[in-house]
Amino acid sequence: MVRGTHKNAFREYVTSKAAGLSALLADPLLGEVKAALVDGAPRVGNFQVHGTWPAFLQEALRTCSGNPELHSVVMALLEKEQSSASSATHHEKRRLLRGLGLLGTSGYSVGKILAESPSFDAAAAVLKARGIKLIARSRRTASDLGYKRGYQLVEDPAYMTAKSILCTEDEGFYVIPPGESAVFVSGTGTETDPYVIELAVIRNCLGEEAFAAPLLAWLDAVIHAAVGVRRNQRPNQPGAMVQIGLNMGPRHARVLGWGKSFNKPNLSQEEMTAQDTDFIGAQSLLWLLINSNFPTEVPAAFAAGVAGLPYPALGTQNVPSEMGFSFEYDGKDYNFTQAGRAPPEGIALLGFRMGSHTDDSPVPFTVIMTCSREDPKAPALAPGLGANLVDLTLKTVVQAAPATLMAFNSNKLHGTTNHGAGIDPTNSGLGIFLTKRVHDAIRDAVGKSGYDGVVYAGAPITDLSGNGEQP
Repeated sequence: MVRGTHKNAFREYVTSKAAGLSALLADPLLGEVKAALVDGAPRVGNFQVHGTWPAFLQEALRTCSGNPELHSVVMALLEKEQSSASSATHHEKRRLLRGLGLLGTSGYSVGKILAESPSFDAAAAVLKARGIKLIARSRRTASDLGYKRGYQLVEDPAYMTAKSILCTEDEGFYVIPPGESAVFVSGTGTETDPYVIELAVIRNCLGEEAFAAPLLAWLDAVIHAAVGVRRNQRPNQPGAMVQIGLNMGPRHARVLGWGKSFNKPNLSQEEMTAQDTDFIGAQSLLWLLINSNFPTEVPAAFAAGVAGLPYPALGTQNVPSEMGFSFEYDGKDYNFTQAGRAPPEGIALLGFRMGSHTDDSPVPFTVIMTCSREDPKAPALAPGLGANLVDLTLKTVVQAAPATLMAFNSNKLHGTTNHGAGIDPTNSGLGIFLTKRVHDAIRDAVGKSGYDGVVYAGAPITDLSGNGEQP
């Protein structure tokens, strides 16, 4: 079995086997031909990890694009493979993407709508037609409000302590109910860009409830599975936050690379690869939803924050950073072999709650998607309260609900309401963000002696801002 890792060798190998690949189109049951092709192929990319016939075809599709005839043969073989009972067909993929709003939809810029409207109310009417409320709200400073880091955030005054902040309408907070989508803007005082987006909340981001249910169930299962086998990044806080993608390693040895997040020693390589593949699929689906649901200012901020830097697509120690991802819907695998993945830093959250704090990001948005919300068996709080995101200096509470996207500035003081063990609902969610420490490490590595691009291999983030593969 050849173990070469050079993509040119793989391309030459596939080209030399064109006749055998064409024969498989006529008779896909030639199992011995498949086995021989897989066994003799150089191990590169995702094929190096999986070593399977589908992985071979996916890698061949990536490397033989310069040979149109061979590319067509490989594409046809891959479509045959994916049209099995467990994989979605071309038609099924298009139908799902259309249902998710990922086909035939155009983006919208809040700044452009405001600039082209005769008044703020007129701009608000344009967004209202999209089901989104436009709200002007000034951001204040933490010192002006008397807010500090490390305070518990509560919505029920019965749970107030000396180190709590009460986040209610009576205290001047705007509370976004579960059925409301909204974009908050504040004035900048400049003529060129008079408004800036402070917070964006989009409900029902997966479409109709019945349509979204199977996908939400799969996302929730991925989150539970990830939390069960990965290291909790915030063990001193309620709930769990686990990470995927790039990080800077342990505090005593700061090295940029793909994080080693698994903490269960009995997991096999196959199990870790499968877990990572699902997590990458969930994060990449979230990235598509970010691009299709939010104002264009949100994904544009991510791209601007890393402009000129060799940011990779999401990967892990077990799944290389490259194009392509998959997810499950209603018992079928939806494979998008040429679609761009999510950015390289992500999290899964389960029951996670944290007091007032700020993060350190090179971009003005962090995005969280709530996938499920489960109330305690004996609720102690009024409906809608507990485990809700709070933007403290915007004085806004986002009541959590499944299929909700939230883009907020994590560099500003924020947190999650928390009333005590067993009292708050349990939310599951996914998050995409960029950290300054990873950003600066990539920036500082460029051009240095010894930098070979291995850690950073993959498509730059600016190439991931579209709606993914066109089926």
